[in-house]
Amino acid sequence: MLIQKIDILCSLVLHKEEERVNYIVEHIEDFYTEFLRVKKDKFGNKKLNKPKYSQFGKYWTRTINPPKKELKDIQRRINCYLVEHIQMPEYAYGGIKHKDNILNARYHKGQKYVFQTDLKDFFPYINNKMVYITFVNVGFSPDVASVLTKLTTYHGHLPQGAPTSTTLANLVFVPTGIELQVIAKREGLRFTTFVDDVTMSSQTDFKHVVPEIVQTIISNGFKISQGKTTYRSGITDVTGVKMLNNSMTVTDKFKKALSKEVDENSPRVKGMLNYKNRIDKIANLKKSC
Repeated sequence: MLIQKIDILCSLVLHKEEERVNYIVEHIEDFYTEFLRVKKDKFGNKKLNKPKYSQFGKYWTRTINPPKKELKDIQRRINCYLVEHIQMPEYAYGGIKHKDNILNARYHKGQKYVFQTDLKDFFPYINNKMVYITFVNVGFSPDVASVLTKLTTYHGHLPQGAPTSTTLANLVFVPTGIELQVIAKREGLRFTTFVDDVTMSSQTDFKHVVPEIVQTIISNGFKISQGKTTYRSGITDVTGVKMLNNSMTVTDKFKKALSKEVDENSPRVKGMLNYKNRIDKIANLKKSC
């Protein structure tokens, strides 16, 4: 059982007086900023808006709502408490300590058939009711869950840019993840998530299972991006890593971007090379992750 009283939450986790927490909750609009980030396709090009949305601008944008410092500090403390006291799902690789997109991809290394889908509008879709139910289900009292929900949602959903959003998204997805695990175990598939990316893979053809996988996700209320839903055999990309027959490397997009860099000693290039070296190192590890 987790925290059951608001005063304990405020003193033990938030490090704030209860009166101050109440003020923040009541004036939550004052504790967020907002800006638009242009979405890009897999080649790094800005995505044009569909004609029916052209009134919102030439390019397709995502609304980012980072919290201001005081709320950000509170959310970081909440996130630390959640991570320390709640077992994160084994299949989740996004926003999990000691896990990343490369390790997520490596789990599927050597698999011949790969199914991938993207959960459409993942953070905006996860509403405050879903977050509240999750807080209660993991062991907080209803009163504490209510305060935590108000401190971690904005305009009725998980905000892009908040320290707590990825962890909460992982927890909200758990009931769906459990159902997908059942399918994966039954069919002998490997299954992972990386935030809003869902991947399943196998040495044998499992195309006949794909409709059940998709229906499981949809029946739990999530939406999938049709344009980012694929079933492939052979060479493919998994969470930004190119999967070869039994190895891994950087994507063609990454190679193209690196080839355009002119300053080999710039921090950007050094960072890109470090990333490439990490993929090479992990690809050559003998023990499966």
